[in-house]
Amino acid sequence: MPTKNFLSFGEQVLLDRPIRMDIVYSRDDFFVLNKPNGVHLDKSADPNGKNIIAALGEKNPEAFYKPVYPLEYNISGCSIIATHRESSGLLRNAYGSEALLFKFTVLCRDTEHLDSEIVCNLPLAKHFSKPMAVISRSTGKKSQTKFSLIERIGNFSIYEASCNYLRYHQVRLHGANCGLKILGEDTYDYVPVPSIEDFKKVYPMKRTASPLFTSQCIHLGSIVLNSSILGEEVTLVARPPKNFETLLKIIRRFS
Repeated sequence: MPTKNFLSFGEQVLLDRPIRMDIVYSRDDFFVLNKPNGVHLDKSADPNGKNIIAALGEKNPEAFYKPVYPLEYNISGCSIIATHRESSGLLRNAYGSEALLFKFTVLCRDTEHLDSEIVCNLPLAKHFSKPMAVISRSTGKKSQTKFSLIERIGNFSIYEASCNYLRYHQVRLHGANCGLKILGEDTYDYVPVPSIEDFKKVYPMKRTASPLFTSQCIHLGSIVLNSSILGEEVTLVARPPKNFETLLKIIRRFS
């Protein structure tokens, strides 16, 4: 069990640079890490790649670390990591029983024509050969995502996407099928993240403007644990990455 309120890893352990991650909640039997985007949580997506669970194991080979649910490479936010086999079983069973409520912050554009409340129930399956999900009524598994409008800022909108179970690419594919243009989406739609030059309407001649965020603008900001898990309802909260917050500040300023 980590003894500080953060984890730090040196360069080349997870990324080419050192990285620090906040621990937003901790107990003797599990802790909640604010996972950054662009980092694998465990080996499920890439068995031979770098990931947080493997890096923790290298730091403390005798310890037990296991994620309770998958959180995709490009999505940041609350990641529950069990530190005992008993708590792992308890929490994973609770997850499978849909006793956890996941709430994502999703940044979109061009949503003026959409309802403020949207529910998508399309069944999802993994593509057999590509790193993407597909909608399939024959092989897909049931899934539901509720999108609720939080705020409109000019041409941009903040939605909350909530669900009780996480299918692969669920928020991205359900969002695209509901007409939500999620910033950074590049598989189910093409919605580039703007650069600061786009807002200032300055177009440099000698260089390409860099986007203000480098993946899909989706952040798992909170999880509500049903009272059946710990004896009382517990809400876990993780702040968005700094560049996600910077993007929101610039949108508010220039929109």
